[in-house]
Amino acid sequence: MNESGDYKASNKALNGIRVADLSNHGFGSLKTEYFQLQKSNDAFLLKKAKKQNQATGTNTGSGTTDLSTNNSFSSYPKFAGDYEFYNYDPDRLQSDLVIDSDGTVLQENTDGSSFHGVATISGINEGNVLSYDVTTDTNKTKKITANVKVTVTWSNGENETYYGYMSYDGNAVLTDGKSYDGDLVNEVWVKY
Repeated sequence: MNESGDYKASNKALNGIRVADLSNHGFGSLKTEYFQLQKSNDAFLLKKAKKQNQATGTNTGSGTTDLSTNNSFSSYPKFAGDYEFYNYDPDRLQSDLVIDSDGTVLQENTDGSSFHGVATISGINEGNVLSYDVTTDTNKTKKITANVKVTVTWSNGENETYYGYMSYDGNAVLTDGKSYDGDLVNEVWVKY
């Protein structure tokens, strides 16, 4: 499907494969191929989204979209890796988040679908960002000081920002800092 230009269908077929299964012994080359195909699909989908945004005049930010992977995570290797959605709820879409060292992002969802994108990371020092106290396994919220900002450009052209910090137990945590359903936090991801 990728060769015929049907990138969405190709990504849909990839969605049927659980990335966690590809981490098992003997599947390394398949996992590499999976991410290369995903990157190829997403690059073409991002190009298409960029052209549509330029045609409709709805560009956001600086007006440019980085369509390729990057090396920004080489300066922040602790924030690349596999994350799980904190406060997992089968009624919510989010399940797992994988950020590869080249900025490739895969979000696996509770309904079996997945989202693909490319992320950049930069250092910041921003206080009063809403998150959970992830060391307590509760819904206790707290304000944190973020050390990094991760901006994800999804294959549909939308951007999403996460703020990253290290928890007291030494795990990388990403939060979008937005409140959800009253006193909860919209998205918090903990690296495992």
